[in-house]
Amino acid sequence: MIQRRTFDLPGFLILAPALILFLYGADNIRDHSGQLCIAIAIVMIIVFARAALRKGPEALLDLRLFRSGVFPVSARTQFLRNGIVYATQMLPLYLFKACGRTPGEVGVLLLPLGLGMLAGYPSIGWLTKHFGFRNVATGGSLISLLSA
Repeated sequence: MIQRRTFDLPGFLILAPALILFLYGADNIRDHSGQLCIAIAIVMIIVFARAALRKGPEALLDLRLFRSGVFPVSARTQFLRNGIVYATQMLPLYLFKACGRTPGEVGVLLLPLGLGMLAGYPSIGWLTKHFGFRNVATGGSLISLLSA
């Protein structure tokens, strides 16, 4: 049964701009304005965390979930997986801008990535049926982590 909760508007109004400021600051870290945005974002995230710990399960994000159990492990795994996925999405831009590669060269350099996905995707159904979702996700995360 799903429990209804009230929306934590104060928490949202603190956390949402903090994340935006953090992303803007990270993108403009060389400028003074970027460094200031990151500093403000960190203060706002600390304020949110203190308020969320006081509110407990009524907070926008219940931070007590990170204390024990499977949740912190899965959160770390998802964080690493997202880093790997988004890093591969930024790779073509890096190859164009920082390395000075042509579009044709970038295509050839990324060809193994596409071929690996083409070879791996058809077997996902069989793997999950044979080993289960948890084992396939854990194995895939470990392979991604080791290949990065």
